[in-house]
Parts: sequence; C-alpha cells; structure tokens
Amino acid sequence: MEKIVLPRGEWLYDPSSPLGRPGGFGAVFEGVSTSYGQVAVKRLHITSNDAAHREMRIATDLASRTLTHVIPVLDAGEDADTGQYFVVMPRAERSLQSDIQAGRFSDVEAARVTLNIADGLLEVNDLVHRDLKPPNILLHEGAWKVADFGIARFVEDATSLRTLKDCLSPPYAAPEQFQFIHATSATDVYALGCIGYALLTGRPPFPGPTNPDYFDQHLHADPPALPNAVAPRLQTLLSMMLRKPPSSRPSLSRVKAILSEVVQSASGAGSNSVGILAQVGSDIARQQARIEQQLQQAQSEEATRDQLADTGRKILRDILERLFNRVLNEAPNARRDRLAVTLGRGRLEASLAGVGGHRRQSAAPAGLCRESKWDGCGYFRTTAKYS
Repeated sequence: MEKIVLPRGEWLYDPSSPLGRPGGFGAVFEGVSTSYGQVAVKRLHITSNDAAHREMRIATDLASRTLTHVIPVLDAGEDADTGQYFVVMPRAERSLQSDIQAGRFSDVEAARVTLNIADGLLEVNDLVHRDLKPPNILLHEGAWKVADFGIARFVEDATSLRTLKDCLSPPYAAPEQFQFIHATSATDVYALGCIGYALLTGRPPFPGPTNPDYFDQHLHADPPALPNAVAPRLQTLLSMMLRKPPSSRPSLSRVKAILSEVVQSASGAGSNSVGILAQVGSDIARQQARIEQQLQQAQSEEATRDQLADTGRKILRDILERLFNRVLNEAPNARRDRLAVTLGRGRLEASLAGVGGHRRQSAAPAGLCRESKWDGCGYFRTTAKYS
C-alpha cells in the first residue's frame, strides 16, 4: 500500500491492484481509509507540471452535495509528495460494462438504466461529463450511478482542448469531440444514446475499430437499425439522441421524460393503434436524423469549398501582384490602379470574378474544368486595351 496526502486527508492505495482497465483520464486502484473503509482511488494521467492550478474544483463542487445517482467524491487533488493527482471515491460493486458483456438488456431494463444515468447527469447539470461510457457507470448501494464526473473538465482546464483527443473513448464520443469543439450537455446526451444502444444490442452503435474509422462513423454514418423487437418509442428516442448536430438532440429533461414514459408503459399493455403510431414515429425520427446528417455533411463540404475558394483568390492575387510589379519594374513610368496597370495608351486589366469555381462565384466557362478532378476551378481573366 502507498500513502497519498490530499486536501481532505490521508489515503492508502495499492498500485498493484487495479479495479478494471485504465481509462482515458486515469486508472483506478483498490484503496482503504480509516474513516471510510474500502475506497476506490483514481490516479489521473496528469501531474502538477501539466496543471494550471493546484487543486481540482470537483472536490468542492461535488463533495458537499447530496447525490443519488452520482458517485460521491470523498477527496481529490494533488498528492503532497508525488505531485500526481488523485480522486477518491466509495468502492462500487461493479461497472455497467461488465453487465453489458454478460448479455443484452430488455427494453424496460435498458430504459431504467438509461433513466438512472440521465438522473445522474441532471443532478449536476452545471457540469458536463465529457467521458460518459459504461465503465464510468457503477452499481453502488443498489443503484446505477455516474462516476468520474468533472474529471474531463479538470483535464481540459489543466491542459488544452486538443490534448483531450488522446483521452476520448471513441465508441462513445460525440461528433463534436472529434472536431475539438467544446462539449455541452448535448455531448453527454449523445454518449448516453450510445450507452442505450449498447444495452439493447451488446455493443455501441459504431464498431470502429481505428480512431479514423470512429471519426468517420460518428460524423457521417447512420447507426445500424435496432432490432424490431425494441419498443418503437425507445428506438425513436435513441435515434434522436444520436443525431449528428448537437442542437438537434433532445435535452436531458426531455430524455428523462420519454424514458419515464417507456418504463411506465411497460407495466401495462398499450393499444395496437398506439404501437403503430410509435413505430411510425420511430421511422420518421430515423429519416429526420438521416436528413440532418446529409445537411451537416453538405454544410461541411460547402465550408471546405469556401476555404479552397479563399485560398485560390489569395494565390491568384499573388500572381497578379508579381505580374504588375514586373511591369512597373520594367517600365517605371507605368501607373498601377488596383487590378490594372496603364502604360501610355495601353492598359492591362484583370478580373477575379470567377476565382474559386464555387457556386456563389461567377461560373467558369463551360468545359474549362472538364479534365480537372478538382471540386472547383479557379481562374482569372485579363484584358489588354490600346486606345
């Protein structure tokens, strides 16, 4: 056992006795305390050299709260001797990951577990988890609770957003996380949708297996259809939660309300008409998600074309600058006027109207780009006049 000294006291942990596999932000080990008995001690993958401040805010954020569906934080901060950062939590019975590996959940069981997680996210709705996944959902005192809340926020504060790319859990990461966009509650909603999918199928929606594969799948691919036996209302909800644009996902409150309805409706048989309407709603939700995904991809492609057009304009302007400067060097009595140069009765003019080949620019002459493999084509027109 090794002793660590944190802001709230002394703790012992055994670095040779891990509890589960290491995660993106750290590894958890068996620990003990004279006050709390057996505990779990998480050693983070950062040191004081990486940190922008001396103590983790999650210690004061969470330790003083009464929480039902979030694993409480007993202590957190920098060890006085080693400079490493630790989080101390109560010892849980097992993680949700082990139950998923043991077999699929029924609709009602999956809805109840997902509802417990949503309750945990809502209990601390001023925080964003950023690394929600089955290994971070723990069974403690008979209830499923969210663990490691706030650690991703601390790591982001202590280092930088781009360093988080090595701490993502790709099977459960939202599209915006692969794009290094700051996470919001919608990010947790997406991850929760991935967890719900895993509960019902035994695996997350996208298989990877490499990080580039996950990047492409989360940003562009449709999740495989859930089994027909899954309640249509649950299918619809998960489809909405897995939408690519964060703004189009339901809020956590809406997720909780729908999950509550699914759990309550399971206690009594609904009419056939209600089942048909729910199935239709599920089909529409999938179609809407596909349309939004196509729209987002089109917007991304348009932004890329805009960047290419801007680059093309800069390159062509540079060409013209060098051309006009050459004329002025050879003929000092020539006069420069923006995109034109005049020498005596002669005038050379240039137009950039068609630069970029983008649909918002003037169209290139027919056939100009026929042999090109570029998405757009840039050109400029020069006119020589003599009067």
